[in-house]
Amino acid sequence: MELSKFFAPEVMFFDSASYGLLPLTASEAIKRQIEAFSKGIVNIVDFDEVVENSLSHLAHAYGCNNTHFGAIGQLSTASSMVSHSIPIGSKVLMAKEDFTSVLFPFLEREERGEISVDLVPVEQLVELIDEKYALVAVSAVQSSSGYVIDLKALSGRAKSSGVRTFVDATQGAGWLPIEMDNFDVVAASAYKWLLSPRGSGFIHTTPEAQAWLRPTISSWYSGESIWDSIYGAPLRLASDGRRYQISPDWLSWVGAEHSLKLISEVGVDKIFAHNLALMEGLCYKIEEPFNNSSIISIGTSIKPEELREKGFRASLRNGRLRISIHLYNIHDEVEQLAELLNSRK
Repeated sequence: MELSKFFAPEVMFFDSASYGLLPLTASEAIKRQIEAFSKGIVNIVDFDEVVENSLSHLAHAYGCNNTHFGAIGQLSTASSMVSHSIPIGSKVLMAKEDFTSVLFPFLEREERGEISVDLVPVEQLVELIDEKYALVAVSAVQSSSGYVIDLKALSGRAKSSGVRTFVDATQGAGWLPIEMDNFDVVAASAYKWLLSPRGSGFIHTTPEAQAWLRPTISSWYSGESIWDSIYGAPLRLASDGRRYQISPDWLSWVGAEHSLKLISEVGVDKIFAHNLALMEGLCYKIEEPFNNSSIISIGTSIKPEELREKGFRASLRNGRLRISIHLYNIHDEVEQLAELLNSRK
């Protein structure tokens, strides 16, 4: 599939770990919806179908059951639900360098003396999983470095030890193949590699996880029948993954519907192969280790603002230049970036 027609970047964009480029179809749909709002001709019930379609595209992209998904806005929403579902006295294993939207909800409970958290280097996390932990929570891909955890080993070790799992897929979903049913809970913000507006995201839960995961941020949109759940008792939450939904940011999901459709049509496996082929080529040219990730972090004297002056976009994390490659990047851009980086060694 020729992808250039779906995007219109004015720069060479190597910063998908910060935010993904919106496909033209997504931005045009949002513009039409804004115009409809200004004219007073919006039917808000129609947004339910938009959310359902979006999650269906995501389920197709990852080969999952639609009923295991729920719409959320931010990763921290899922982290909070998981952290408040762990019984008092539990021990949780986490990566010390992980993104704080994963860490903070658990550390807040630890501060109140309700649970204990062991923070370990991410490279050692899988081998340290054992029966003393109630849960292991970690990002599939580390935001700052691009380190990709061995998901197969993580799942296997956790299952053999009877440990529940929570995976933050924010830096992976959209390019990294993930067997979501192998983990109790997988969640992500969609504004990075899923190319969607900020305010959209997902939570995926197995039926087994739904037995213990508490919908602590439940609302009318968590109801079995949404428009029959807007007033009064009794509690009537959805019987599947929708019970963890939050009320959607309408415009974000209007864009997400088109972005997730594109991801599904291109295919995660193809995106994975494309991204890693370009990244391996870049690493070879600049003599950096290839880490089998769409993200690398390198030490260089060149700053992001200098890159911007030359038509590139990348970001600085932990004092290192973070470069990320996605489906809209092409070989010629990688060649130009490598030449620039090598000129500053």
